[in-house]
Amino acid sequence: MCIRDSMNSELLDEPQTKLILKRSMRSGAHYKIVSQHVWGLLHTRYGGGPALMRRGIPDSPYGDTMLEVHLRKFDVFKSSAPDDPAVVLHMSRVTTVQECTEKCALALGVELENVRLWDYFNKDKYQLLSRPEQSVDEANLQDNQDLLLEEKEEDGSWPPEVTYTTSTPAWNALDSPTYSGFRNNSSSPRGAGDNITSRNPIQRGVCGLQNLGNTCFMNSAVSCLLNVPQLVQTFADGSFQQEVNEDNPLGAKGEIAHAFGSLANMVWMSDADVVAPRNFKWTVGQHAPQFRGYDQHDSQELLNFLLDKLHEDLNRIRDKPPTEKIEISDEMPDPEEVAAEAWRRHKLRNDSVIVDNMQAQYKSTIVCPKCQKVYITFDPYMSLTVPLVAEETKTVSFSLALPDRSSRAIRVNVKKEDTILQVLEALVEKAAGDTSLPSDLSPNQLLFTEIWSHKVYKTFSPADEVEDLSDSDTYVVYHVKDQSLFQPRGRTNNYTNPLAHPLTTPDTAPTSIGVIVLHKKPKQSSYMYAQDLYIGTPSLLVFDMPGTNADFLEAVHERVGMSAETHVEYVEPYTARSTPISVVEDNQEEFVTRTNDKLVTVAMLWEHPPPGLTAAGDMVGASSEDSSDPSQGDKSLYDCLGLAGEPEQLTEENAFYCGECKEFVEASKQLEVWSLPKVLLIHLKRFSYTKWSRDKLDDYINFPLEGLDMADYVLSPVDKSQDNIYDLIGISNHHGGLGGGHYTAFVRSLIDKQWYEVDDSLTSKVHHLSSLKSSSAYLLVYVKRSELQKPGWVPSPEGSGDSILGAPTVPLHNNNNNNNNNSNSNNNNSSSRNVECFTLEVTPAAPSHLGGSSISPGKLKDYLRLVQMDGVLWDWMDEEPIVADCTRIVAQVRIDLAKCSLQDVMSKVEEDSSMVASVSLRSYSDVNGYDSPNDTDATNFL
Repeated sequence: MCIRDSMNSELLDEPQTKLILKRSMRSGAHYKIVSQHVWGLLHTRYGGGPALMRRGIPDSPYGDTMLEVHLRKFDVFKSSAPDDPAVVLHMSRVTTVQECTEKCALALGVELENVRLWDYFNKDKYQLLSRPEQSVDEANLQDNQDLLLEEKEEDGSWPPEVTYTTSTPAWNALDSPTYSGFRNNSSSPRGAGDNITSRNPIQRGVCGLQNLGNTCFMNSAVSCLLNVPQLVQTFADGSFQQEVNEDNPLGAKGEIAHAFGSLANMVWMSDADVVAPRNFKWTVGQHAPQFRGYDQHDSQELLNFLLDKLHEDLNRIRDKPPTEKIEISDEMPDPEEVAAEAWRRHKLRNDSVIVDNMQAQYKSTIVCPKCQKVYITFDPYMSLTVPLVAEETKTVSFSLALPDRSSRAIRVNVKKEDTILQVLEALVEKAAGDTSLPSDLSPNQLLFTEIWSHKVYKTFSPADEVEDLSDSDTYVVYHVKDQSLFQPRGRTNNYTNPLAHPLTTPDTAPTSIGVIVLHKKPKQSSYMYAQDLYIGTPSLLVFDMPGTNADFLEAVHERVGMSAETHVEYVEPYTARSTPISVVEDNQEEFVTRTNDKLVTVAMLWEHPPPGLTAAGDMVGASSEDSSDPSQGDKSLYDCLGLAGEPEQLTEENAFYCGECKEFVEASKQLEVWSLPKVLLIHLKRFSYTKWSRDKLDDYINFPLEGLDMADYVLSPVDKSQDNIYDLIGISNHHGGLGGGHYTAFVRSLIDKQWYEVDDSLTSKVHHLSSLKSSSAYLLVYVKRSELQKPGWVPSPEGSGDSILGAPTVPLHNNNNNNNNNSNSNNNNSSSRNVECFTLEVTPAAPSHLGGSSISPGKLKDYLRLVQMDGVLWDWMDEEPIVADCTRIVAQVRIDLAKCSLQDVMSKVEEDSSMVASVSLRSYSDVNGYDSPNDTDATNFL
């Protein structure tokens, strides 16, 4: 590995003597990997260094190798001094347990024969590393985890081997406290199963997954799958084991199915609140090396891999017969007949719970451009990938600067090969149909700019290409009388044909002048080198060439709306550097630009910035096209589904082989949905990759939470006419950009039908449905409504009885953490179907400003939680200030009306008049929904 000498301090972790590369460093961007021979030649000629030696290690069972650039980091503790700071060691994943123990003993200064090594995950003696020949990877030791070097007792004996993991699956009950999975799997690390790190979940089945190091992508996707009813039914209670196919060469010998089943069992059959999915990640990495390390990945790629391996691991077909692909022909012209035959042949080789519930058919139409032969086939799919915009288009977002220093957020769609001129023309067309925009816009009076650090960083020519624009940059379009004044010499100014001729600079002095006005506020520090702060978005002005300096200042003040006393100084054009400062004098001397040019840049110092400027630099009043309610946006999931069915032109890289022409051709291809699965996965194609760039689209897509109607987007007459309505049960979100970002998930509970957010280990209830929809939504998991209404079964722990899937039952979790009553309460509630949610306003008694003793919000919440009645569960509580020092509690309570009434609960709350002054009903909903609006007729309801 070759590292530029001047960059060493930025590339290496401290201490640099260990030559450990920072995790953020990427090959090709920060360093180049070369062979030892090439390194020697380069070093001899150019010097530099230091050399970072890395070795190739086995990467798959098939003999592939990889260069291990990043070593695994371990914090090593000693049992005799567990509170001492850890010793940090870095090791290869092929380092053996014996070598690891030796390095730890040497680093901590203890004799090797007197110590043994423990996997000290989460500061628990999780597993004794007793197999010296095992590698770090085989022992399932995670990056950035703890190790414990345990020393012998004074009598020479070892301390007791007590592990702190979790219970065995309900269908494989053993006395051992160590979680061992469904079976003894020789390829898995002994005792290295997933483990519970926290108990008492917010709702059974809603469980946090610990981040093991950039595994949020995995946690997000798996959280969605763990709430798919058909998968819960299959995996949570171990019933999948009857169908494991260990002999399928396309599968993972059943290991992926067992790992996912163990995780599902732990989430659904225990009281786990947080699980560390160590064994699951290790198993996935063994069969997909791309997921083995600790880099960030795509949740959709993980989801596709996982479902494919689950299918193959559970494939009921042991002996796959050979089949041929079938297409529409003169002999079989009926598409329904061909589709049915194609599906029959698919099922001859593929038959599993995944196929039953999550696969359906595409209709693929390919047209040869030479012979015009049409090829129509029917192919299986497991998820729909839908574009946010047409493949040949690009969405350009910018702000239109208005004369009053406010702005309007604009978004237009143009072709990728278009120029800035087409963007401006699209803006003019949009303004013609929007009364809130100026009606006098024309392309030759619009200037497209890039703003960076509150300055005009770049101005674009009408001939500049749209493909050069980045979604991460800030663009502003200015409405100016003559945009050519702001273009550098040599730029074109022809709006009919941007390439016709360049702009030339006349020999005579210009009659008009362009002025870039930057805005500043006084420095906030007394430090001698502190500088004034640039704020807001620059103003661009055009007016007749002034006669004197005084005329220039007057024109600027008038156009910007500043007082005549405002300080104005010249700055260098396009660089916006204000040193040396040259103040614009208010005098009658002739106004002359520094270079007799057409453009002047000045900075105006505001003692008190007006409302149109902010320190953050954004233009206030920048109203979005989507308005404050994102659901009013102009893009919906239905638009994306429509785009997904449009034809596309294949390129040379993915050319189609035409059997008639006997050659590869750049054909047109169209994929349309022929049939629908029970579980519909929709992938919003936010990431786009071209030969020159990579981008993430942050467009807001309005998708239905309930009632997704696929009738207009499916071709099969059967699916078009019936059973095509879906409800959403899961969302995988990606926050951030291409360089990293973070994944979270929203899941709809199968127990109470409420929505919950899962952010790695953190789980919380969603109180407002509007928060489910955002520009971060990446994967959508829909299930047919008819499937959700079926009497399926959620597995019940400890034989507490079955519960109808999605039925309104009171959650297992309660605020007293009294888990001993879970089994009984679940039995009682499984037969109840009359549970309602009520939102109450509880006002404290006699606050201090009325002469009484103050009741704090915390004390009032504690009081409410003590109000215990059969069939009553307090869900969430928020504080809401009323006046001065009085804060009431807004609380949601879940009541089984078969056991008590709302009035009974309210009377119980009001029993202690020293705590509560009054209780009133704000809103209510059944267990299937959320709070109704405040205008609910509470009187009629009661």
